[in-house]
Amino acid sequence: KGTIVRKEFKEGTESKAHVDSEVLASGVAEAVGVQAPVVVGLDRRTVIMEHVSGQTWAERGGLSTLTQDRINSDEGRLLGLHDVLIGNLDRSPGNFMVNDKGSLVAIDHGYGFQASPMAGFSSPFAGHFTNGTWGFADKIDVSPRDLSVIRGRLTALRGDFEARGRGRWHDEMMDRLGRLEKIATGTKDRL
Repeated sequence: KGTIVRKEFKEGTESKAHVDSEVLASGVAEAVGVQAPVVVGLDRRTVIMEHVSGQTWAERGGLSTLTQDRINSDEGRLLGLHDVLIGNLDRSPGNFMVNDKGSLVAIDHGYGFQASPMAGFSSPFAGHFTNGTWGFADKIDVSPRDLSVIRGRLTALRGDFEARGRGRWHDEMMDRLGRLEKIATGTKDRL
């Protein structure tokens, strides 16, 4: 259908973790309603994905050009939610794009599912979920209904995580989701 991109990680102890993170984060993105290419792991250090036409935010001028309107948009909020759920440590301007239709697309999730409970809060889109000091906010503008839908979708991904030997990652993600459900006060459904 489209052009396929091949990405190889350097051989080493973390290469399988990067591959697993790329593959599993693409499934989580779909569950959360975030546009991201589907990623397929070929082996312990190689993934393939469909090419996304557009520009990375780095190519568009970097974070200084990222507007609050874009961050506060439905797709910006969902991207922040995705980053918090997967504990993404690397949502730099080179790791999200605007496609040819003008939509945000999340790319490069090799540093997802990090052990720190506060991983994901460094994303420029995660401010809606933090208290400004690396902790969860007192309340978030996400509807309980959306989080309930997301919970069902993420629960359905459990087998994918276990098949890659990453059941702990799924547990940690669901724990983060549970913490967010307790503070969800939004009335607007985004899914």
